[in-house]
Amino acid sequence: MLRYDYEQFRIALGQRIKQLRKERKLTHRALVSEYGFHMTQVARIERGEAFSVPTLLRLAETFQVPVGQLIEGIGEVSDEEANAQAEPSPKKKKSQS
Repeated sequence: MLRYDYEQFRIALGQRIKQLRKERKLTHRALVSEYGFHMTQVARIERGEAFSVPTLLRLAETFQVPVGQLIEGIGEVSDEEANAQAEPSPKKKKSQS
């Protein structure tokens, strides 16, 4: 079964965006002045804070990569991880004195 961890997805996507920006030798200021992003928006994206699908599409256009390449393989949770997350952690027994 295919499952995603949303928080892990956001953080990994932010790191991928930051990596692409650095590979292309773009500063935050360049994304603002040349591509119309807001300074705080760029910082929030790279920190893995929430952003919209239209913003994701604009980023793909900015870096000239398919959206699928931006998100490929990130945030996926294996069956083992999904099962571990679904199982409640065992409760500690109180020691009787």
